[in-house]
Amino acid sequence: QYGTGFLTTHKLGLRFKLSGSLKVVASKELYYNIGEKDDFIIDRSSCDKGKLSAKIQDQIDVEQSWGKNMSELTQAPTPFTRFTYLHDHEIERINVKEAFEKSLVLTPYVLALNPLISKIEFIDEEKLIVESYSFKGKRLLWENEKIRVEEVSVFHNNTTICLCTISSVEELDIETNESKVTIVLPCKAENCSEVKYHQLEANTPQLYLYLPLLGTENWGWNYIIHAPSFTCDKDTRDSLLFIGNGQNNDYQANQNRELINLAGELIKEYISTCIDQISDRKYLCRVNFLPAPKECLTEYYESLQNKWVSYFELLPLVKSEDDYITVDKIKVLDEKLLEACTKDIKLLDSIYTLLSKEDIKIVIPEKSDLLHWSGYINEWYVGRKNPHSISINDVCTYIKAITLNESDLIWLHKICEYLKDNPDANLPLQGIVPNENLKLISEDLVKPVDFNKTFRSILKTLLPSEVEKFIHPRFIDILVDNKEYDKESAKKSLTNFITE
Repeated sequence: QYGTGFLTTHKLGLRFKLSGSLKVVASKELYYNIGEKDDFIIDRSSCDKGKLSAKIQDQIDVEQSWGKNMSELTQAPTPFTRFTYLHDHEIERINVKEAFEKSLVLTPYVLALNPLISKIEFIDEEKLIVESYSFKGKRLLWENEKIRVEEVSVFHNNTTICLCTISSVEELDIETNESKVTIVLPCKAENCSEVKYHQLEANTPQLYLYLPLLGTENWGWNYIIHAPSFTCDKDTRDSLLFIGNGQNNDYQANQNRELINLAGELIKEYISTCIDQISDRKYLCRVNFLPAPKECLTEYYESLQNKWVSYFELLPLVKSEDDYITVDKIKVLDEKLLEACTKDIKLLDSIYTLLSKEDIKIVIPEKSDLLHWSGYINEWYVGRKNPHSISINDVCTYIKAITLNESDLIWLHKICEYLKDNPDANLPLQGIVPNENLKLISEDLVKPVDFNKTFRSILKTLLPSEVEKFIHPRFIDILVDNKEYDKESAKKSLTNFITE
């Protein structure tokens, strides 16, 4: 498919030698072996359009001569079609290394979706490493009147990787009688046991036209979508055409949108049928169409985002003890807290302990899922108000709403520590630091010096309002700049008390 997989090889190098065999007569075993007589070099290195066109024309002229000289034909084709890249720049070598590493992740999907490829091997001749992938087979898991769910097996070295695909029973291509769309579910298993759902790797393209469309990573859902009738955007070659130009490509844009809509309907049918059997259902509901990559796509992508968020909000996808609850009932961390808790597991523990208290009348996911759901739902509501969001402001409000005891001091100190390191002008740290009696008061707290027991008892009896301002000793390091309450301060207060 010109413009999809082939053009992505630009990153591997702008010049390469091509060798392989061309069958010149359909009914006979006669071949022209490309590159056997002279190197056939495809050169795309020039930035000058005129020179580039001339190079392409030279290559076409050579290609047109293949097979015309009978003495150059053979009945023995070469075993491989080979692209040998001629690296002129270090960046090309770096790109090759990166591409081969990423390809190991993508290869099982290519073999599952492309019936013309049966085996792919990656051979590192320097390190003497071979990564071999081969299509092993396909079997029907189940089907209904709308969808067919199949297991595709790919043999990799000494293990078998199993993928699950969804295809349409009703919407078939007129020419091939195959499903117009195939979906790879976000689940995988080695040796076809213990199939588990997961988040697709961040660098995995999610739209395929037999080969991955590089540039469609983190696109829309947590599913891989393949359609043989997809049409690429001619401007970028790495994404699909969704908005026509009003002249000659509106049909292709409409067709792409229809195929995406069909993929969505197949996903919904699968979820509605299987949801009760899926334990890792939290991975079914990613929605991240926004922000749109181009302004002209904003309206279309917004419609997809809103449609799918509304759908997933009402599904029982959130694990809660031994049951599942609908997403619309839960609260999650906002982007700022999510980032902080991802970096600091102790902060996550502290905030989760607070939010789980009975006095805090909210529903949150299990602790092991809180970061996951926070990430997903923040993506759902990117660019608009998130009704599920818990901010540090909310956290402070919740702290003020509960009665503190000694067991709360560890998590409270951690939250205070975070706020101290990330000050907010609208959230004075003073408001959530307790006094010695574990109370939160509105007056400024002070740091008492080490009074002896007798003197403290006198202060408590005669000046209870002063003692009420004493910072709890575990939080002295939080309010380091607060005023110290020393013997002179106590003497002054006692004098004022006696005088009054």
